[in-house]
Amino acid sequence: MQKEDFKQILDVMDGLPVIIRTLDPPLHEFLPKEQEQIEELAKELGIDPDVLQKKVESLAEFNPMLGHRGCRL
Repeated sequence: MQKEDFKQILDVMDGLPVIIRTLDPPLHEFLPKEQEQIEELAKELGIDPDVLQKKVESLAEFNPMLGHRGCRL
């Protein structure tokens, strides 16, 4: 479905580098948000819940399209 779009992009770029990101989910959307979930995951990982809570908070993004993406699949 997107093959023709990609061809047109490459034609327009006329030999310049092109990066097409096909799957780039924002990590923060997959992390637990509720304290109970954070504690459960911390237990499974064998880490302090406060450490995990701080990591979750640090990865939150107001606008993920302008921030960093945590998953590169």
